[in-house]
Amino acid sequence: LLRLIAGLEQVDGGTLTLQPDHFVVTSGSSTMFSMTFEAHDALDAGASQPLTITVNDVNGAPSFPAPSPVMADEGDTPVIPLSATDPDNDPVTFSKSGTWPSWAQLATAPDRVTLNPDFNVATAIAPTTVMLNITATDGRTGHDVTRAMTVTVTNVNRPPTLASLPDV
Repeated sequence: LLRLIAGLEQVDGGTLTLQPDHFVVTSGSSTMFSMTFEAHDALDAGASQPLTITVNDVNGAPSFPAPSPVMADEGDTPVIPLSATDPDNDPVTFSKSGTWPSWAQLATAPDRVTLNPDFNVATAIAPTTVMLNITATDGRTGHDVTRAMTVTVTNVNRPPTLASLPDV
């Protein structure tokens, strides 16, 4: 399907520019369109010239919205789902970027971040905040999208424990 828009009545020299507004091109390929241009003078004498236009697929980057900030208590095990779409309908996969703490994992099927901060992550004085960088890719070069997820882990006060005391 090729739809060309050209509202031209007469062209006297110069350049004719065609601006296609819609092509159907299979992802990762190209499609060729052939056409013939004809020109006629006032006496209807004419000439024609064939032309082939090749339209190459242009990969669109995945749409990966920034994840919302996450608050978790020590000992919690929140699961944060990940979602991205691709304008070319290519499958989107996720990967870790940069350094992640051992208590944060990226999992697939379904795509998600799982947290399991132990009771030594935060201090009683201040929570611990980390940035988890996540990259979404459609498997085609040049259009990876990386977003940061802010995770804040707050301290959970646990009661002290006593060692066994000897009888006196």
